Amino acid sequence: MKKIGFLVTCSLFVAAAFCQQTLVSKSLFDGKVEILVPKGFKNDVDSNLIFTYPLIASIASYHFSSDNKMVNLACVWTERAMDDNGIPGFTDELLTSLNKLKKRIKLRILEDGILLQDGKNIGFVKHTTSKGKWGFHYIFYTSFKDRLLIFEFNCPKQSRPAWEQTIEQIANSLRVKQS
Repeated sequence: MKKIGFLVTCSLFVAAAFCQQTLVSKSLFDGKVEILVPKGFKNDVDSNLIFTYPLIASIASYHFSSDNKMVNLACVWTERAMDDNGIPGFTDELLTSLNKLKKRIKLRILEDGILLQDGKNIGFVKHTTSKGKWGFHYIFYTSFKDRLLIFEFNCPKQSRPAWEQTIEQIANSLRVKQS
């Protein structure tokens, strides 16, 4: 039985390695923000995205999606005032909001934290939900020109193993150029 479990685990790691996506660099907001995006994803901002991203209070500035629209990366530059020191407090607020939704949408927080990237704080929260079309979410955010800049990646829960390493690369690639 242990051998079968080991073989299944190994095959999942091999499958995830082969599913690794090719990433290309994208410049956003007149070249002030750089991020890697899966090759082949198209930027198609849609006014109905507010329903897809319930945690984000405005329409996406950028929305990259796969051809079948099942894997998405949205970017919102909010009106909320934010500096680099405000990222830890926003992380706490986001976690509080998500915890209030736990029972209603069967949400499970997987991981949260703050990374330091080129001297800037980048907060993140990974979670899964059991309801709705998308089951795996990776939200990451930072400050940009004294406002909150949020990215949200989502994909079907069953696609998580194939995408988790790629979204980590995407989040770690975020660079905000100083004005």
